[in-house]
Amino acid sequence: MRPKLMRLIAGDDPRQILRMRRYFMALGASAMALALFGLAGWAGVIDSATLISASALTLALAGAFFLVFRCGWNLRFGDPSLTAPMTVAALASLLFVISRAGQGHVILLPLIPVVYLFGVFRLDSRTMLKITAGASAGYAAILAFNAPGQVPDGDYRLAVLYWAVFTAVAAFFSMLGGHISDLRRRVSAGKHKLQRAFDRIEHMASHDSLTGVLNRRRVLEILAQERSRCLRFGTLFSICLIDIDHFKNVNDTYGHAAGDAVLRGFAGAISATLRDTDHLGRLGGEEFVAVFSGTLIDGAIIGAERMRSAVVRAHYPGAPNELQITLSAGVACYRSGESIEELLARADVALYGAKNAGRDCVVSAAA
Repeated sequence: MRPKLMRLIAGDDPRQILRMRRYFMALGASAMALALFGLAGWAGVIDSATLISASALTLALAGAFFLVFRCGWNLRFGDPSLTAPMTVAALASLLFVISRAGQGHVILLPLIPVVYLFGVFRLDSRTMLKITAGASAGYAAILAFNAPGQVPDGDYRLAVLYWAVFTAVAAFFSMLGGHISDLRRRVSAGKHKLQRAFDRIEHMASHDSLTGVLNRRRVLEILAQERSRCLRFGTLFSICLIDIDHFKNVNDTYGHAAGDAVLRGFAGAISATLRDTDHLGRLGGEEFVAVFSGTLIDGAIIGAERMRSAVVRAHYPGAPNELQITLSAGVACYRSGESIEELLARADVALYGAKNAGRDCVVSAAA
């Protein structure tokens, strides 16, 4: 079925669309069964009343399940695909026809595995065996109460054989289905576990392990992307080089554990002031760079002052309470055509200007 039509029927939820696709596959199998019932009627295996009743029952069940999926009522169930109910409904329809087919019903028994195929990929062994137990009991009742019409000469031994073959095949498919479902769950769990591992690796490859902000390699990639965007579309961006004032004294006086606590708290305080479109990276040691996307120099200065104020007010768990942390910042706006190295160099000059001005301040590079 075409994607647009499927979205029109099932909505925009990809999982609901997949469930509706499965429903239409089951509907195709039902259409095949109805065609075979028609041939059975033509061959005299079942009478016209049975054919009409079976067709009406199949169409009614198909319409009911379509309504449930279309209205989203299936989402209220543990298995939104409704695999078990649809399997039970298909078996009930088939057993109804078998009960009216007399001795020719054995021709219809190979349809049982077809019904089970729709459950083997979704249902576990316990559920499948419960369905098998119900189907086996139903077939046993048909043979017990209508043995003369179901087996040649009413031979109960043939009736037992029919029942045993029916139950054995259904039980085999139940166990097979449980095994396949278990493998499917393991593959799915392994896929999710592998995806989480890839996500962790990707995060480790692009983020600083101590502070959690972007690492040097990743932030330089972002700067290159911003430069390419500027060259293509004529937009501009600004950066802010940030240095923790007197950070060496923190390490020398309180130790590296306190220094690490300051770096973590410092990065967290700055990150909290940034927009979703901005980026913060650690270049190394106590030096950081903030990238203000689509921002001119005035906006970058405001952002840098916001960061400076946040750092002064921030708390640094794991560091001594008497520590007073400040920053020096150099802000520069990208000039069309210059390299990233040239942009960083201009911001670095501004940063040293902030240090020479007494620290705890923001200085902008020359335009």
